[in-house]
Amino acid sequence: MVAPVDEKTGEVIDKAIDKAKNLYERHPETNTLIKGFKFPQWDEALALVKKAAVVEKHVRYVGWDVCFSINGPVIVEGNDYPGHDIYQLPEHTPNKIGIWPKFQNALNNTQEEDSK
Repeated sequence: MVAPVDEKTGEVIDKAIDKAKNLYERHPETNTLIKGFKFPQWDEALALVKKAAVVEKHVRYVGWDVCFSINGPVIVEGNDYPGHDIYQLPEHTPNKIGIWPKFQNALNNTQEEDSK
C-alpha cells in the first residue's frame, strides 16, 4: 500500500491505498492512523537520498526505499525502475494527470543543473 507524503514536511496527507484499490485510514496491522502521520527525521532522510543520488552520475533515476530506524534513516535499496503503478491510483490523483507535474519539475531541475 501507498499513501502520498508532503515532500517538504514528511507528513502523510491522505489515506493509504493498495493495488486492489482498498483504502486504509488506519494501518491494518498496527491500527495507527495513516493520514497525519509524520515520518521522524524527514530532513535527514532527504539528505541521505540526495547524497546517494549523486554517487553514480550515469544513473539518472532511482526510487529509494528508506526505513526509519532508531538510529536514523537507512537506505534499504535503490530501484532503477520503481513501480509507477501504485502511487498513480485514482484516489490520490483526482486531477487525472497523476504525478506528471512532479516528474516534469524534476526533469526541468536536472536540465538546469546539466547546463551549468
